[in-house]
Amino acid sequence: MRKSTMVILVKSITWLPFILTVSGVICDNPCDPGLYGKRCDKRCNDNCRSDMNRNIYCEKHSGICLLGCAPGWYNDKCTIPCSKNCIGGVCYQNGQCTYGCKGNYGGALCHEPKVYPPHVPDENNGHIILIVIGVVLCILVVGAAIIKFARPRLSGHCNTNSGESDADADEEEAMSFDGSLQTQLFTIHDSSYRRDLDV
Repeated sequence: MRKSTMVILVKSITWLPFILTVSGVICDNPCDPGLYGKRCDKRCNDNCRSDMNRNIYCEKHSGICLLGCAPGWYNDKCTIPCSKNCIGGVCYQNGQCTYGCKGNYGGALCHEPKVYPPHVPDENNGHIILIVIGVVLCILVVGAAIIKFARPRLSGHCNTNSGESDADADEEEAMSFDGSLQTQLFTIHDSSYRRDLDV
């Protein structure tokens, strides 16, 4: 029994440094800003976002940017530029454009040209076209009817044979009426004058 207990104890001690390292009990010395690696001999990517003091921090073992990426870059180490089709040229840490895509581009990373489906005429558009054609035809028919019925009235006002207008004919009629009236008045006046002479 003692042998088995000792073996378990030895195995536990063997795993102890790994458990303590993972849990953070055994701490590595942190690297200076901008550096990472076991010996702090590697530089963090310049595209990592800096803090207020312009210091860049990345995870000591992996080099992952701890504060995210500077505008225009994405992924864990900020090594991939955002799509040129991103509005403002900025994207999230996963590469999706922060403000959407420019122009005719779409997709998660704005790399895909938008494909518009072919235009299929709507059934309502056909009805509207038929209504417009019907209205135009009605206007043309009514216009033709007005012209047809108005033309005889207009030609009645004009004497097309002699080229004289109705106004000229009315004036002649008025003059002949005035002449006959003057003749009648003259006759009446003349007869009354004769009566005065006879007296």
